[in-house]
Amino acid sequence: MRPGGGEQLRTGRIPHRGTDLVEDLVAWVLAAVGIVVALVAVFAASAAHAQSAERSRLESLTRTPVDAVTLEDSPMLTGAYSGSGVPVLARARWPLPHDGTRTGSVQVPTATPAGSRVQIWIDRNGDPVRAPLGESEAILVGVLSATGVLAAGGSVMAGAWTAVRRMTAARNLTRWEREWAQVGPVWTKQL
Repeated sequence: MRPGGGEQLRTGRIPHRGTDLVEDLVAWVLAAVGIVVALVAVFAASAAHAQSAERSRLESLTRTPVDAVTLEDSPMLTGAYSGSGVPVLARARWPLPHDGTRTGSVQVPTATPAGSRVQIWIDRNGDPVRAPLGESEAILVGVLSATGVLAAGGSVMAGAWTAVRRMTAARNLTRWEREWAQVGPVWTKQL
């Protein structure tokens, strides 16, 4: 007998639609995929951090900090950037690793007066370069890598779940409409 007319189910279980089983299966698969995505994120973060740490080590071997002396006042920014700490270019002179000096443009804080000492990093040729990548930047690269993997994986999983839910809802709606077409006239006559 069909449940719903006051009869008790013999198994004591709630009847399930085929779409419920599909949703359950997809939920389990997506849960497993979520675990895999989390593991991939951990491995991606670890690899990205290791690569960045190695880059930092190599940059530290090939770059040297030196004190440059500014030869001119650096410009003072006005408007939205005034007092923001945005670096500007100014001419300066700095010592070379072996002998001599070099003159060129370096980044300095705004409103730096001529004759000020600023630390810059130079490569083996004496050219200004950015400071070596630090540990905090290497950690940030790892965190961003993990975040990217989690965001991409989560988006794909959310899209898959949304698609399955839409398909099962459409199927359920079609089934309910068909069943109502059979039962509705009988029930409305009883009212």
